[in-house]
Amino acid sequence: SSTTETDPLKEPMRLVWCEERAKQFHNRSEIELLQLLPKNLARELLMEARSPVLMKQLLFIALTRFCPRFFERLCCDLLQASCVMPNESIYTQGVVAKCMFVVAAGDMSLFTYGFVWQVLSSGALRGSQNQNTGVIFDRQKEMKSQILNEGTVVCEPTLWVRWVHCGDFDSISQVSLLSVEITAFEDLVKSYVSVQDAMHHHAARVAQALNCIDKLSDLFSSVTALQVEDSYPRVWAAGRQSGGADGNNWNSIGVETPIGSGVKPGP
Repeated sequence: SSTTETDPLKEPMRLVWCEERAKQFHNRSEIELLQLLPKNLARELLMEARSPVLMKQLLFIALTRFCPRFFERLCCDLLQASCVMPNESIYTQGVVAKCMFVVAAGDMSLFTYGFVWQVLSSGALRGSQNQNTGVIFDRQKEMKSQILNEGTVVCEPTLWVRWVHCGDFDSISQVSLLSVEITAFEDLVKSYVSVQDAMHHHAARVAQALNCIDKLSDLFSSVTALQVEDSYPRVWAAGRQSGGADGNNWNSIGVETPIGSGVKPGP
């Protein structure tokens, strides 16, 4: 009997092909399943599957109580589901954010850069005198990355201000990831006057909280903003009297003009 030897050079290509096929099947099967169902039943299915994940965060709890119809449209119309294979990069540090992400299942990692790591990652120290810098950086990144599980929201500030990613967001295992594009979120908010007014004021609160802290993170959330508000009561009182903080006009901050606060990650 003859045996067939596996070409070691072709094996990595075969694995990549299998991963891509699995991802395409996952996304296609979900879309095809929803298309086979009546519209009302499909929306009920999406709400049942996605709302428990979102309801782990204060922002979405507030939305579902304030305007249930808005929350339903957010779940069913705005959230985009994707299947992410292990060791995939979703975004890297220094890029302007365009989406908010929610981990629906699986494990992700987030590595937040400080000044030293920004220098190391830029390649400034990589050269003939220090050829091991890249290896050291990769090891430290693996050791110091935060592990994110189901229900974690990443880059919520994207909804409120102009946001630049503070770190690298990568998959560890196969992940079901939900995302919301900022432009689609803005369009939906404009359809609800009461929601738009509430979002306008909350965006001002988030922007002022961001201006009060030194170290920014893609994990900054509405809960963090409330905690900062409790820690800086005098700053908040002054902001209400002047209509802004640190040179920001609260009237120019909100979902209509997300660049109004000019908030960017520092070192």
